[in-house]
Amino acid sequence: MKSSITLGAIRSLLALLIFAAPNVHGQSTNIAVLTTEHVDFRILYRPNEAETNRLTIVARDEDHGVNYRASEAVLVVPEPAKLTIPASTPFGNEGDPLWVLPQSQDPSLLYVGFSAEGIPMGSFNGPLEVRLIGLQGPGHFFAWQASEFGSLNVKINSRDGISADDKTAPIIGSHEHFNFGFSTSGVYRVTLQVEGIESFSGAALVSLPATFEFHVHPLRVMSARPPTLSMPVLNSDSSVTVVLFGEASKPYTLLSSTDLRTWTLLTNFTATAAETALKVSPNAGQRSSLFITAREQ
Repeated sequence: MKSSITLGAIRSLLALLIFAAPNVHGQSTNIAVLTTEHVDFRILYRPNEAETNRLTIVARDEDHGVNYRASEAVLVVPEPAKLTIPASTPFGNEGDPLWVLPQSQDPSLLYVGFSAEGIPMGSFNGPLEVRLIGLQGPGHFFAWQASEFGSLNVKINSRDGISADDKTAPIIGSHEHFNFGFSTSGVYRVTLQVEGIESFSGAALVSLPATFEFHVHPLRVMSARPPTLSMPVLNSDSSVTVVLFGEASKPYTLLSSTDLRTWTLLTNFTATAAETALKVSPNAGQRSSLFITAREQ
């Protein structure tokens, strides 16, 4: 079917390809390794940007005043963070291990939270929401707060599946600390997305997905990074050609979206090499902003 992709669509597609997924080539020299810092997942708001770029989420090293994009930092959870799960929790069976970054500061561990500091009051109608929309790793991921009386307020729990309930709503102008938990050791890639209703425009803003990498020690054999896509080429028949950088013989799924919420299947395929060229033809009648992503099956 003939596509309705315009120049504006290609620009939007480029934005997603550049910012939504890390590039596997030449990246390692720019990675910050965070081990004991105070790190907030901070929401940034830029009202003068295009809608898809007005909200972003970064890992902010509060100790040094540095913001890191998702592809620029690795967050380390060392072996001493390993605890034993008590009875009657949603995190697993009593006696199972759980690696925990605690909400109360421990100078030997990362001190993590969510932040909406620096955003002017009244910028949004209602709260901003940070959602878990994806997880790659050997186990489950949790984010929760515990009261002084022992009750648990679990905001994110991948053990029961990822849904719209896996979210938190940081108060604009402030930040909160959380316990982050991991059910086993290994490399986890946690994908977050921010949503909010902008006051002056009434627009429902949705950030581009941001995938943060946690190394929970002891590390297992390092898995390959998630698939990435090349810059797109618009063909004369209005189709788009992209190159997927992945692993030969591994199955992948290519998806498209016009709003970063609802994703439509473009194709399932098995990569024939580490670099696989793909020609796709999104449906006619789609809006001018088109986004494409690749996922492992």
